[in-house]
Amino acid sequence: MNKKQKSKVVLFSVLGMAAVSLATVGFATWVFGQSKTSEQKEIILRADNSKLKTSVLDLTFGSDDFFLGDLKTGEADDLIKYEPDAANTTKLNLNLGAFSFAYSPESVTFEKITFKWVTSLNDATEINPFEVEQATSDFGKTAGTKYNYLALETKEITSAKVEDWFEEDATSTTDLKVYKMGTDNLKKIITLKYDTFFNKVNSPVDFYNPFVTAQTTETEKAAVVTKAYKEMSKFYTDLNIKHVFLRVDLVTTDK
Repeated sequence: MNKKQKSKVVLFSVLGMAAVSLATVGFATWVFGQSKTSEQKEIILRADNSKLKTSVLDLTFGSDDFFLGDLKTGEADDLIKYEPDAANTTKLNLNLGAFSFAYSPESVTFEKITFKWVTSLNDATEINPFEVEQATSDFGKTAGTKYNYLALETKEITSAKVEDWFEEDATSTTDLKVYKMGTDNLKKIITLKYDTFFNKVNSPVDFYNPFVTAQTTETEKAAVVTKAYKEMSKFYTDLNIKHVFLRVDLVTTDK
């Protein structure tokens, strides 16, 4: 074999080896990633605590009407007197049949009991059913100004005053406080009083009569009597057989 041919054979041999080597390596798959298939962790279980959360108010009416007469009959020489009717005595209070409330002191704090007039049994919008607009500037009032014929004597019972009205019941426990109202307080808790229309004097007789003095002439007396009569006639028209709606709320706050 001459040199030229030998060289050719060697060349082919090298090329063949290169081809074999490339085929052996091939096109490998590169894998990137991380393997972790289990985990252990300590877990603490917490159960939600039970809480007694009670707020209950129970009230029943023994009577459901007022009779708006006067608390005074007047003196013999008064121009304006009140003649009570035996069949319809003045009654500015309601007699309640029962009044109690209960709450769980662990979860709620007693704040107060409130009393307010509302639109109807199905509408809790607060209103003033005894408000009237004054037509004339008589008896110290101003025409066009609104006044109240009547107002509630007690509008709320706060926590500071609750023991003035209620007694803690024998069934009361540390978990559930129960309070009941005694007989005497049942007769006076819902009580009306004559209000700003009568300058908060709790008697129309006592309101009107001071406008007549020893210096008042007979003509002036007649004018006072006539004006007072007109006002009380309107009072009758505005309030006689008037239906009003009272809402009583037990107010508590969550602890």
